[in-house]
Order: sequence, then C-alpha cells, then structure tokens
Amino acid sequence: MPLLNHKYINQYNQLKLNDLYISRIKLTMKPNKLKRIPFFLTTSYWRSTILSVYLSMVKIMDIYGCRLFNTTLAALSLGIFAPLFIIRMLIAKMRTGYIFERNQLIGQYRIPFIKFTFADPSIGQALPVLFNIIRGDMNFTGPRPLSIQEANQIKPIALIRFKVKPGLYSIYQLRNQVGIAYQTEMVTDSEFVHTETFFGNLGIILRSLLNFSFREKKYLPTPQTINLFDVPMMNTTMAETIDYIIHQAQQNEPTTLAFVNADCLNIAYKNHLYKEVLQKAARVLPDGSGIRLACRFLKVQLCDNVNGTDLFPQLCEKLTKTPISIYLLGGFPKVAQMAATHMQKQHIGLKIAGTQHGYYAKIEEPQLIENINQSGAQILLVAFGAPKQELWIDQHRHQLKPAVCIGVGGLFDFYSERIPRAPLWMRELGLEWLWRLLQEPMRLWQRYLIGNPLFLYRVWKQIYATQTNPIDAIPIKNQPITKDDSLTTIINETQNDMHVHSALQSPITYIHDLEGKCQQEGNIFTPFTALWQHWRIRFIVLGGRMSKRLFDIFISSILLLIFSPVLLSTMLTIYITSPGPAFFNQIRVGKNGKLFKMYKFRSMYMDAEARKAALLRKNEMQGGVLFKIKNDPRVTPVGRFIRKYSVDEIPQLWNVLIGEMSLVGPRPALPYEVEQYTPYQRQRLGVTPGITCIWQVSGRSEIPFPRQVEMDLEYIATQSFYSDIILLLKTIPAVLKGRGAY
Repeated sequence: MPLLNHKYINQYNQLKLNDLYISRIKLTMKPNKLKRIPFFLTTSYWRSTILSVYLSMVKIMDIYGCRLFNTTLAALSLGIFAPLFIIRMLIAKMRTGYIFERNQLIGQYRIPFIKFTFADPSIGQALPVLFNIIRGDMNFTGPRPLSIQEANQIKPIALIRFKVKPGLYSIYQLRNQVGIAYQTEMVTDSEFVHTETFFGNLGIILRSLLNFSFREKKYLPTPQTINLFDVPMMNTTMAETIDYIIHQAQQNEPTTLAFVNADCLNIAYKNHLYKEVLQKAARVLPDGSGIRLACRFLKVQLCDNVNGTDLFPQLCEKLTKTPISIYLLGGFPKVAQMAATHMQKQHIGLKIAGTQHGYYAKIEEPQLIENINQSGAQILLVAFGAPKQELWIDQHRHQLKPAVCIGVGGLFDFYSERIPRAPLWMRELGLEWLWRLLQEPMRLWQRYLIGNPLFLYRVWKQIYATQTNPIDAIPIKNQPITKDDSLTTIINETQNDMHVHSALQSPITYIHDLEGKCQQEGNIFTPFTALWQHWRIRFIVLGGRMSKRLFDIFISSILLLIFSPVLLSTMLTIYITSPGPAFFNQIRVGKNGKLFKMYKFRSMYMDAEARKAALLRKNEMQGGVLFKIKNDPRVTPVGRFIRKYSVDEIPQLWNVLIGEMSLVGPRPALPYEVEQYTPYQRQRLGVTPGITCIWQVSGRSEIPFPRQVEMDLEYIATQSFYSDIILLLKTIPAVLKGRGAY
C-alpha cells in the first residue's frame, strides 16, 4: 500500500469525525474523486432510527398497552365472576335495600367520576369497580382515588399523583398490608408516577392478589401493647419510634430498646433471663411477618413492622439535623466500620462517634466500655445477635453513658453490603425471611423451617389457654346458670371415656384429669401414653370440625350457583304479589350465644310482628318456647308455597358460606326463645346452628319443642361426617313432601 501524503491524511481525519460518512473509506490515487455515501445508508443513522422506534414502541405500549390490558382483564374478570356478581347483588339488596353504592371521587387530571361498589360491606364489595376500569375511570394499579375533601387538602408538591389514573391496587396499600409503608401515601404515589411501567403494574397486581388473604380487617382493634409469651410489645409506628429515640437521646434519659421477631420470642419462651430483660426494656418493638401473623391470630392490628434494618437509615437521616452521634458495636471485624463509612456517604452530616467489632477478648471489655463512654455517643447500637446483645446491654447498662442503647442483630451486615438484603418485591410479600434462608441456609434453616411453625403453634396455644367458655355468659331469664350446668360438664359426662373437652383445652389439664382417674381406678398411669391419647383425640375432633367447614363452603357455593335462577324468580314474585322487600333478616342466636343475622325470603305481610301479640293465645307449638300456627293469617299466598317447600330458606346458604351457620345442625333460635331455655336445653347452643337436622327430616313443626331439643342433643353427641351426609340426603324427600312445614 503506498504511503499517504499530508493531503490524504487530512481528508481521512475529516471523514472519521463526520457521522454522515462511512467508517471505511477507500482511498484512491485521485482523492478529489472520493464518493459520498447517502446518509440513510450509514450505520449510525440506522442505529439511531432503531433506537427511536424502540423507545416510541415502549411509550405506546405503556400508554395504550396498559389501557388495553386493564380493559381486557376487567372484562374477563366480570365474565368469570358473573355468578358471584349476581349473588352479591341479591345479598346487597337483601341487606340494605339497594344494590350499588355510588361515591364521587377525583380521578386523573382532577376530573370527578362515580365509583361503584356494592351497598353492603362484605366479601366482594369492590367487584363493581370493574365497571369503572372498563369505562376508563380507573386502572387496576394506581394511587388510591381521593374524595373531594381529600383532593382539596392535598399539597401542591403532591399534585403529580393526578397525572395517572387512580387504581384498585396501589403500592402504598400493598406495603401497608405488610407494615412497611414508612413513607407517606403522597410520597409513595409520587414514586409510582415516576417509575410506572407495564410490567411493574403487572407485578403490583400479582403481589396484591397474593397478599389478599393476609390483609388485616379494618375493624380490628389497635391496642397500645401486644402481649406474646408475657413479653409486652409496643404497638407503634416507625416514625413515632424514631422521634422517641431522638427525644430520649436529647433529654439524656437512659433508655433500652429491643427488637423481637418470631425467633426472639421462641428464645424468650424458654430463656427466662432473656424474658426478664425484655420485660425491663423501655420498649420492645415488633419485627417481622411472623409477629404480624400472630397479631392476626390474636385479632388485633399491628401498626408497623418496626424492624431495625428499615429504622437505621431513617434514623441516620434525621440525626444529620441534630448534634447527636452514634456508636456501632458488633459484627465481624471491619463490618461496623464499613457500615459507618457507607452510611456517612449516604447521609451527609451523620456523626459516627466510633465503631468496634464484636470479636474482642473478654479482658478488653472494660477498655471497650471506656472507649464508648469517652466517644460522647448518645446512641449505642449493639449487634451481637439475640439474646446476647440484650443480656450484654442489661449487664453493663449502669456503666454505659449513651442515653439510648439498642440491640440491632445483624443490621451491620446489610449496610456494610457483606450480605445483600431482600429485594423490595419480596419484602412487599412478607418473604424477607425466605431470602435470608436462601442466603444462609446452613445457619438459618432451623430458625425458619422449624422455629416459625413452632412460634405459631405457641401463639395458638396461648390464645386457646386464655379463652373462656362463652356459653356460660348467655343470660337466661330467672335461671342463672352454674358452672356444673355448662357445656363443659355436659360434654365431659357424655364423653367420659374419651375426655374430649379436657383434651381440647390443654395437655396439662388432660394429663392431670387422666392421672386422677387412673389413681381412683388403680390403673397404671404413664404421661407418654396420656399425651399420645390427648393429641389423638385433638386431631380427631379438630380434624372433623375442619372437614365439616370445608364441606359447608364447597356445597353452599355450588348450591348458590345452582339456585341463582330460583333466587331471582322468587324475589321478583314476592315483589309483584306483596308490597315490601323480598328478603327478611332476623337476629338469631348462634354458636356459644353469638348473635347473627339470618336471611330468608319474606313469607309474611309487613305488619306480621305487630299482629303477633294478638295471636299468641292460638300458639299450637307444645313447650311454650316456639310460636307456630298452622294457618297463620300473617303468611302471604306466595309465602305458604315457599314455606311448604323450604324455598324461603335458600338465602341461608349465604350464612353457611360465611360461617355463621352450617348445612347440618340445630336450627338457630331467637333471642327471646333462648331467654326461656333451661340449662339442659342450652346445650344445643354449643355447636354451629344449621339449615337442617334430625327433627327437620322427622316431621318439622309437628314435633313438640322438648322432643326437638332431645333430637338436637342426640345429633351433637353422635355427629359425624357420614351422619351429616345421611341427613342432607333425607332432607330432599322431606322438603318435597312438605310434611310439618307451615
């Protein structure tokens, strides 16, 4: 190749800098005749064009793809849930007299819209929102729709939330369900607006659906303290806890805080010294999804998952605005220092008074305490792991000058980046424990795979041990019940060979009872055999209850779908033939005296209760408790038909579905009837009431009340899954014959 002269070199450099020329240029001996390549044939042009088309497609997908996805998913959901939708319409009409409730809310660009829900607040109340999604008022994911009053009070900085449509599910609601919604709702909504993508929205929907079964009910009480295994935990928020720590440090008030999770409480269950230290702490803070699940068992609401890992960065951020300094003690060598360096980079102005790893010799401890005191730190974080860190703080609290001492477990490992923390989506599902198990399986498998189920069992055991027999509290008119007449004594007398009731209370009670009986009879007593018999009986009885409930749910769901045309036609017939609502609800007494609303089709005229007093002397029911007249003038013509063939009882399948009734069991009584019960008759209140039972298939109202009670008690004593099936099959011909139905 001939050497290029200076003229050729200048041309070559000029062409390299120009994006419109090709990168490879053929030079000839006649440089003035070089050919220019068209710009649309260059590599850089096609690269930028393809990138622009890709970005445009992504933008179109985010805008129109999300709209198409929301509309399609809502339409499919309506089709799938159509039978349930019809049933919910009937239930709403039956309970409130209305089907839908309309609320005016503020949507995208602050445009008002009407949000639809069912009128009664029960399962599936939000199903009509699918219509709003199809209409384009809402999406499946987005900020919570605000009321007009809330929208007027919103700060200007948060108006960005109105750039997107409100949603059925939101990030804030998702995080609030697992107790990690530490930022305000407006800040979280702004985060959603800036990071929204199609696949991100899909992930929010899936996580929200997975969390649906673990969501906390709105009406659960929120006590100030929650007691588990005699360890009182402060039920508070993350923000309040941080303010409390800073306040105590500023006031120089000696304060000890401890975080506890399921593993810590398992340790405290056996380690009484550790439990005493936790009881002496100024605050014990609940940490982890295990504690939240335990609160669900206790039927209380936990404010926040106040864990040290999430608290530490927020505390550091607030400390940057104060002269307060902290000291980090614990972890592997260099881990505390690495965590301190990392946090000072993240939070400019944070004052770290000193660090020390946890692998020091015992002889060095006095010097360590002296170093901590001389550092001037007001807050000491100790990461030795539970229970060592709490015991160490308690042992040396009188020597330590820092006002606030906190045991923080493996906190430094995460913020030194020695161990990665679980991704946010796993924390939103409450699965951070699973991530930690995958990171350190050999060290943590026993804590999570054995410890977590053991913790929940101990919580259940605590709840069961503190439960009283609610049937003893049911008032009886002029007949106060004694403990000897209660359901406890009756079951023990009826089932004295198996000791069913004591076996269901506690192993200790059962073993003591069995030991006393063996001593009286001169038999050999072995605790192991007694414990085995206790758990065998518990498994049989509780397993039978569970199978009965699952059977009720399955059959009642199917029957509601099958009878939905009958429900609609009966409702319309009652509307046409008799003025007033189609449904009739009445307060009845359920299991252990719990009151509930029982639903029926209305078979009487609207003034039936007012006319009852004049008809009491005509009561044809023997026993004086129930009121029945064969030719009751208050019953409508349609009512006589639906009563004869038990069509009026079909709405009670809803009571069965939600657990207030069972398919088979004693009929639920009215409160005034229960007031007249004798202690013997009150035994029928010890089980869940049902739609059918022995006397319903043996003559119904033709059987006097005392005999009905005997039949109900016979069912309670001999109840089994097989007997329930037989009674349900016998109910079919009994209904078709209509014998004793009036």
